[in-house]
Amino acid sequence: MRDARLTPKAKDYIDSLMFKAALTHFQKLIILGYADNTGSKGLNDSLSLARARSVQQYLVGSGSSEKDITLVTGKGQIGRAKNTNGYPEDRKVLIIVDRTSGTPMAVPQSSKVSPFATVKVNETISLDHIFFEGGSDILLSTSEPEIDTLFRFLKDNPTVHILITGNICCMGEPTGADQEYKESNLSTMRAKAIYDRMTARGIAAGRMKYNGVGNAHPKVYPEKTAADQTRNRRVDIKILSR
Repeated sequence: MRDARLTPKAKDYIDSLMFKAALTHFQKLIILGYADNTGSKGLNDSLSLARARSVQQYLVGSGSSEKDITLVTGKGQIGRAKNTNGYPEDRKVLIIVDRTSGTPMAVPQSSKVSPFATVKVNETISLDHIFFEGGSDILLSTSEPEIDTLFRFLKDNPTVHILITGNICCMGEPTGADQEYKESNLSTMRAKAIYDRMTARGIAAGRMKYNGVGNAHPKVYPEKTAADQTRNRRVDIKILSR
């Protein structure tokens, strides 16, 4: 529970990412370690950093260049209600492709206007192309274009403040609403995953808030197909100020 070493399962998972070319040796990477909230804050800060460094060492040992790992840091404990055994899913490390490093690609003049450009204060826009592993807050690589769009918008509009709201699918399941409903917090953790990606790329934490509403606000109801569930499994962005 308080161990920073990689388990055989974790090593197999990293190996599988390399095998599928989801991780390649030329990428610039950010490694973020986390801990659950058992133990003291100071211990969890140290433990989360140690976990991140364990992943860094494994990647370097597997052929990645140390200079291509641009940031290794511990994010400390994930805040939520305490319980006796903690939360195994909070004892994790995120490996993020750092798309802010290197020479930026030229943006074609014909590229589309950001979907956030016309959103007014107190209006909400859905990130419909943000995808997570099932039952997890781990982002899939197919989410990168949408994440890049949000990052560019926030970078280019430094006075904008936003609220990131996580939503999950599947009506009637016990993993539904969280926060005020005091049940699962998967939707909150998915919102925080976007928050963490933005802060890791340099967006000030004070410009963002995040929360989760479980499955309380579906876009599609009732859900009849897998596509309906995908539409409900989303992250919404509300513009708080400009």
